[in-house]
Amino acid sequence: MLALNNLAVAYHRRVVVEHMSLALAKGEIGCLLGASGCGKTSVLRAIAGFEPAYAGEVHLHGEKVSTAGYTLAPEKRRIGMVFQDFALFPHLTVAENIAFGLRTLPKRAQQERVNELLELVELQALGGRYSHALSGGQQQRVALARALAAKPDLLLMDEPFSSLDTELRESLACQIRAILKRQDIAALLVTHDKTEAFTMADKIGVMDKGRLLQWDKPVTLFDRPASIEVAEFISKATRIRVQHSKRQRISGSIGNWPLPQPLSAAPDAELHLLLRPHQVKPCDDGALKGKVIRQVFRGNDYLCEVELANGEQLYCQAPLHLNLTVGQEIGLLLDLQQPWLFDIATGARVV
Repeated sequence: MLALNNLAVAYHRRVVVEHMSLALAKGEIGCLLGASGCGKTSVLRAIAGFEPAYAGEVHLHGEKVSTAGYTLAPEKRRIGMVFQDFALFPHLTVAENIAFGLRTLPKRAQQERVNELLELVELQALGGRYSHALSGGQQQRVALARALAAKPDLLLMDEPFSSLDTELRESLACQIRAILKRQDIAALLVTHDKTEAFTMADKIGVMDKGRLLQWDKPVTLFDRPASIEVAEFISKATRIRVQHSKRQRISGSIGNWPLPQPLSAAPDAELHLLLRPHQVKPCDDGALKGKVIRQVFRGNDYLCEVELANGEQLYCQAPLHLNLTVGQEIGLLLDLQQPWLFDIATGARVV
């Protein structure tokens, strides 16, 4: 459905996106995830035809629609758009907003399609209302229905839930994913919100400084990040410098620990170990010691920051019943069954 081949986007010859390659099949939902300013929206604009390709190519249905020197007009791409601010027309009703892109159809066909979409987004009773009388979640579903009205081949969504509160964001993301799956429509959204990305997408691309660091299934990104930058963006973690030994072990300020399987790294190689909070557990008889310097209540547990003797700090997940206090010294046990180890020089994951 969609393929980007080494796409680059530039403004006044200043390249803001480069070496962008990914593919989406029919019915797949993809997400570009990254901090503000990393180039996510520029990619979306290039796919839509609002920005030319500085280099590389954009393909839709196997047809080249953008390359350096050629851009197929946006209206010829059969792409729907959902914007960050919903962009509903305040002087039109819900039904009229949805029908806006159907003006070439006969009136009866328009009404049938509008009714079908109102049912799809579960707003059958609100067709006559104006946007100011709707909640944020309802406005977003109207925007989605309007984008789907002309039966696009691809739907693009630019930070579609950013103006909504956290709880509504997650529930609406689930609803919209279900709607897109029922319609078998390919979609690509951009967001800086990890929960939103993991809730919505079949494939996620982590972006940084105009480059795609990894494009993969959500579970693969979380379990097998390709680089230390991806790992640190996906999950809260602490870098610890360690040394690899011949005996399938690592050692450093955390002590000496066995690994579940041999590494491809050379003996005595210097590596970064990334430890996530759930891999660091309080343990009375743990050989590794640290002092609790900060803790945050999270409902089911505490997220503790623990300082080691050399000043390095780890995040630790502590159950409520332990009643840890700031300043308390505790033992720690590390779970290294699935260790995140990265080459210090390249940042690439070592397996």
